[in-house]
Amino acid sequence: MNDENMKMIYPIGNAYVLRPANNNKKRATRTEEEQGEYLTNCRIHSTISRKKRERAIESGKTFLKKTENLTPESEEYNLTMRQNRAIQTHFIYFSALSRIAHENNWRIGYGIFSKRIRHEDRQQIHKNIKNWIHRNETGCYVACSIGIFKRGYIHIYYLFTGEEDLLTNDTSMAFARYLRKKNFKPLTNRPYETEATDWVYKHYNENIESSLDLITNCWDECYCMLRSSWALPYKRHTIRTKKTKRLIESSAIWSDTYSIHPEDRTRYFNTFSIFVNLSDDGFESEDLHNNWTGRHEMLIGDNEESDL
Repeated sequence: MNDENMKMIYPIGNAYVLRPANNNKKRATRTEEEQGEYLTNCRIHSTISRKKRERAIESGKTFLKKTENLTPESEEYNLTMRQNRAIQTHFIYFSALSRIAHENNWRIGYGIFSKRIRHEDRQQIHKNIKNWIHRNETGCYVACSIGIFKRGYIHIYYLFTGEEDLLTNDTSMAFARYLRKKNFKPLTNRPYETEATDWVYKHYNENIESSLDLITNCWDECYCMLRSSWALPYKRHTIRTKKTKRLIESSAIWSDTYSIHPEDRTRYFNTFSIFVNLSDDGFESEDLHNNWTGRHEMLIGDNEESDL
């Protein structure tokens, strides 16, 4: 089977997200001339990306204003939430880590912290948290999502777990202390409770049969991650370590475009990230408009360079 046809399907409860498989082919050695051309193209793309990022930030400000008073009863942005890659990535990691911890009887450290900040400080906070996690991971599996709530509040969701209970506890508490030093207020903080494993597992896995259930049952998180994709374009809104990424990918289901939609074998060739459902006949798409080109006509700020 052609590698381009292979996809990875990540479970979120009984809902699933389909994404292209990573291409791990080794790069061929470049000649001096090819290297010079490559560097020139990099500079050109860097300039283009900077301009795209600036446009995305300006567009994001408009959407942030429009969604400031959004409530769970509003259906205006439900389709956008179901297509949003930042939302999908957040739940892929938190669902998988909580499920793996529950299955292996691992302790977890879980928390939600909040702080009101100026919009110009968001980029720096994202950078600081990312640097802390990569400097202090100490062998834990970790996922940390940065969401944007209402009235200028930023929400930090984090989950630490691993085989060593005390290591999980110490690292989770160290991160909580770091956030407190930065004047973040804890909304939820469960650093070392056995009950927390069950509670977090149920929250991210039970009663989720489709993307609609996800939005209904976890609306606040979907709302925060949707707005984060507009406020922090071209960023990984869910920060994770390489070790965590390998664990999550190892728990994914491998499939291919032929088995998913046999009557239209080219349909998923360009699929970027999309919800699929499991039926008796295999996986079926929720038929959301979500591919490399078309998705950008509908979603501004959530982009292919950000998550996963």
